[in-house]
Order: sequence, then structure tokens, then C-alpha cells
Amino acid sequence: IVRGDWSSDVCSSDLKFLGAAFVALATMLLFLTGFGQNMDKSIIGALMPLVPGMALTLGIRDLIMADFLSGTIRLLDALLTAACIACGVGLVLGLATMIPGVNV
Repeated sequence: IVRGDWSSDVCSSDLKFLGAAFVALATMLLFLTGFGQNMDKSIIGALMPLVPGMALTLGIRDLIMADFLSGTIRLLDALLTAACIACGVGLVLGLATMIPGVNV
């Protein structure tokens, strides 16, 4: 298998999706067993290390410096990462609402 530069970005997005899903699942299970009071705030706090703050900031900086291609690519990378995080959490919470007796 040949691994190029693109493979690390694809794996990074996949890992953020799986990481966000795991965080949501673990937090939901802990909340349902009686630990914690606010599940939404716990999930948000646990997801903060996954948020692409540096890519977003550098993308805006590149756009201000008139490097439009680099800025656009960085912003799209940040948006893709944020979308992966949102989909991971949304999938777990959406599946949890289908289980009878689970109030999310």
C-alpha cells in the first residue's frame, strides 16, 4: 500500500469522526448510569480538543494576507473536520433516541 500525503488527512477526518462518536457514546452511557447532570455540556467539553481552531485561524490569516488558495484550502479542511465531529455526535445521539426508554 502506497501512502501519500493525502492519506494522513483522510485518516485524520475518519479518526475525528470516530473519536467524536466515542466521546458522545461514553458521555451518554455515563450520564445514563447517573454520573453528571448536563450531558450536552459534558459532550461539548470533551469535544473541545477535536475542534480545528488552528486551521480556522490560519485559513483566515491566509485570506487576509491575500493567499486565497491556501486560505480556502485551510478553511475547507476546518469545515470538513467540524462536519465530521458533528456527524459523529449526531449519529450516536440519533441512534440513542431510537432506543426505547432512553431520553437524550
